[in-house]
Amino acid sequence: MSRLDCALAETLIQPRDVAPLLSFFVPTYNRTPEMVETVTRIATQLRDGLETRVEIVISDNASDESGRDAVRELARRFPTVSYYMNARNEGGYRQLFMAPWRVRGRYSWTFGSDDILFPGGVADIVGQLDAHAPSFLTMNKRILNKDLSKELVHRVNGAPDHLFANFLDLFCGVGVHQVAFLSSSLERTDVARALDPTPFLSAETLHNYLIAYIAKHRYAPCYYSSANYLGHRVENADLHDYAGLTYEDIGVRFPIILMQFAKVLDLPADVFEQINGSRYINDFAPPEITYVDNMLEYMVRAISKGRPINILNKFPMEQILARCRAHRLDQFADIWTLSEEFRQMQWRLDDAEAAAAALYANLNARRNGLYDLAMTFTDKKL
Repeated sequence: MSRLDCALAETLIQPRDVAPLLSFFVPTYNRTPEMVETVTRIATQLRDGLETRVEIVISDNASDESGRDAVRELARRFPTVSYYMNARNEGGYRQLFMAPWRVRGRYSWTFGSDDILFPGGVADIVGQLDAHAPSFLTMNKRILNKDLSKELVHRVNGAPDHLFANFLDLFCGVGVHQVAFLSSSLERTDVARALDPTPFLSAETLHNYLIAYIAKHRYAPCYYSSANYLGHRVENADLHDYAGLTYEDIGVRFPIILMQFAKVLDLPADVFEQINGSRYINDFAPPEITYVDNMLEYMVRAISKGRPINILNKFPMEQILARCRAHRLDQFADIWTLSEEFRQMQWRLDDAEAAAAALYANLNARRNGLYDLAMTFTDKKL
């Protein structure tokens, strides 16, 4: 597979005697304080032999000068830190698919520049990789507030460690919420390099990398780790209307796009009913709450954020739900009715705002006219 790359402004690759087992790949863009804390927390764990088995690679997406200076300083402080600086902003998703080409480890761990790894996390994961050698590994996590001053959730899932026969089994066991969180997962670098990223980069979903996971690890052993050294910082996204975009994507866009890959990925027709949709997963039994319930929930959440269901998505969504549990089409019909009600309400509001703006402009014009009329009764000159 041809290398996915881009023009670089600056690069520093620290010398190593042997290739590492694990590479942390930290993509970043103008998130300097969080990135420094993220990398420092990982780098300070690389001792007692781990420094020979693990590297950190920062991939800077053309941040401002203070951000680039911070990257250089981290590489100066820690001999395990290397970096690439893109000549221009390549976009977040292109960064993700570049990861396997910018690391030297047998495993690549794409780690968000605002998430954290608690002490002991590196040693634990290295031990899991040595013991199980999976193609893909995903792990439990904690949830923290924006400034990391408060732990909101200590353990997202209660399910035990488990080795799955393949990625689809793991996906069904742990659900979309688990594998969609980038920092929670790592994968074999050689397997990632073997994938042609083109169809996934062009997939119009926020979660194109998740579809790529299926393609890469569909028939390979995958591991779930219950250890929760990983900390996720919430409410720190810099995208406009992040919640609305995510709700719409999880509820509508992602499932529709995924089904476009269904044949090549060998997905069962009712796959969405097989994927666990619980917010807290205790075991890997066939789920009562499934991803279809998540889809319906997020459709309603998207509507509440001013994102009604697009008429072009209605038919493919009905095709998906026709293969699911018997009552799903009825549930969707109710949500579609709700969506149309809110769409019409928004139309009426937009029309009312336009009419109000026209009335306001007319009123101002009349007021100015009255002022001019008043001046005809005086000899005062302005």
